[in-house]
Amino acid sequence: MIHFFDANIEKYGSAHRQNEWSHRTIGDYALSAKADRDVLRLLNRVKFHVMDAIREFFGVRFIYPQASQLVIWPEGSEQPEHVDTYFPDTSFSAILYLNENFEGGETFFIDPAHRILPQVGALLAFDGATLEHGVGRVTRGTRYTNAMWFTGNIRSVGP
Repeated sequence: MIHFFDANIEKYGSAHRQNEWSHRTIGDYALSAKADRDVLRLLNRVKFHVMDAIREFFGVRFIYPQASQLVIWPEGSEQPEHVDTYFPDTSFSAILYLNENFEGGETFFIDPAHRILPQVGALLAFDGATLEHGVGRVTRGTRYTNAMWFTGNIRSVGP
């Protein structure tokens, strides 16, 4: 996924109204019509495995995908505390950590205070709509993640 991201960010990445996000994400919505089918198939497979893990861990019966993004976090980038409200009915947020050759970039939570050190292949799933969270500054190297959002509302299903 990292190789695909680096090779295609100019093609599929987009300008963003918040300049610090411009050309740092590739969303599944951008890929659905024009991307390499193998990459889209892989992203969808990951998304559905994550849905199964959320169902099992949190004991929820119905959960549906809203969106998925490959995200690059270059050295010096960070994200202040926030809740995930881009979609009005997000039930769960998930982060799949794709690499380890960087420093910093911990996912942190405000209440209860907690920091998650990224480990390649690790999955972090949580109620992103109510738990305030953020990303600490990447102090060396580049952090790559696959961010995903899920809902219990079938009418809000994404690509």
